[in-house]
Amino acid sequence: MTDREYLYCAAQLLLDEQEKLEAMCPACREKTKRRLCPVCGEPVPEENAGFDEGRFEELKNAGVCETASSDADEAGGAV
Repeated sequence: MTDREYLYCAAQLLLDEQEKLEAMCPACREKTKRRLCPVCGEPVPEENAGFDEGRFEELKNAGVCETASSDADEAGGAV
């Protein structure tokens, strides 16, 4: 398949999903948008249990991203 055909299929899948949602009542539409466990059906929490906020802040404050982007600018886009 060409890239164009993949794009067409993806667009059609999105349109099909929208049509299904539009055919539902508001209560059922809201129910389908909730994230549920595929095994037990309980709501899945939105928070990532493996995310380490302290480590994130440490890396964020270390300026790792800022350093990499400034090096790329000085080297003409190459790091």
